[in-house]
Amino acid sequence: MKKCINSILVSWIAGALLCSGATVRAADFPTAGLVFHISAGRVEIKEGVVEQLTDLSGKHNHAQHDRAPKCVLTNPVVVKEAANGQPVLRFSGAHSSFTFNEITNIRTIFWVVSKDAQAFKQKQELFVLGGSKSLDFHPGTHFTDTILHATTKYGSPALQLGQAWLNGKAMDARQTDFPQALSVITLAATANVRANQIAKDRQFPDRCWHGDIAEILLFDTSLTVNDRQAVEKYLLTKYGIH
Repeated sequence: MKKCINSILVSWIAGALLCSGATVRAADFPTAGLVFHISAGRVEIKEGVVEQLTDLSGKHNHAQHDRAPKCVLTNPVVVKEAANGQPVLRFSGAHSSFTFNEITNIRTIFWVVSKDAQAFKQKQELFVLGGSKSLDFHPGTHFTDTILHATTKYGSPALQLGQAWLNGKAMDARQTDFPQALSVITLAATANVRANQIAKDRQFPDRCWHGDIAEILLFDTSLTVNDRQAVEKYLLTKYGIH
């Protein structure tokens, strides 16, 4: 009964987050296996600081703004109505990140992100998802801007050998650059991967995300084709991505 109630609650929240012009219904957004879900439209702000990214999955994995020395607390900012009437979190690349309870069994990942044009070819590894001790989501390095690193020396083989989609179309994330326009990136791992940070690689202050993050969803299951496409449709419709 408790699981059923939680499932209904998550579905209701997902439906409530849709913009008024969206045509996707909450029922079109499968939530089975959803363990983490943050959206720029559901954050806690205090005195100009984004203190918390609220986890909408019902698992209480809220992401808290790190307060490490020299951390720039005013980064990111919430940009309202940035995409199809929806807000985004805009990260400047300055030292800043969010930490949540480590999730060790991630299998399917959805990002709605864009990388700032000024952040390309800077020989900096800019992370959307990261870990305080793990390299599973390591992007390209050495003047490449690919979504995942090209070799298993960095990053998890479970991601590098898995499947990936950009706005619903199949791609090789090891050879595809981060998009400069807001886009939906989907990653399907062949085995469990882990993360507990947003916008930062471990403790490196120069590897913080520079660009927009609108939404992140993590599932602990390998979604069916239909379920994956349903989540992608929900996100593409919500943010008006074509």
